[in-house]
Amino acid sequence: LDDGGRAVVAGIGAGTAPAGRLTSLVMREREVVGAYGAEPSEVRLVICMMGDGRLVIPRLIGEHLPLEEVAHGLDLLHRGQTSGSRVVLEIAS
Repeated sequence: LDDGGRAVVAGIGAGTAPAGRLTSLVMREREVVGAYGAEPSEVRLVICMMGDGRLVIPRLIGEHLPLEEVAHGLDLLHRGQTSGSRVVLEIAS
């Protein structure tokens, strides 16, 4: 995983899995999560379908707007007029 990356483990196997170097997970802000509710074969099928274009996942992030345009961003979402299903507000520090 890259720094700040996330791995999703799908399915339940027999036995246990080693956790690896926990220091690497903590210091590099990596995340390992489990996904329950799908068989590994189903996950593989979805990935293959996405890869060959049979399954198109909607674009998640639409517009990037400055914080002062939050009302406009909410209006776009409410009217369904974004290029994705989320609007990201840029907050400068």
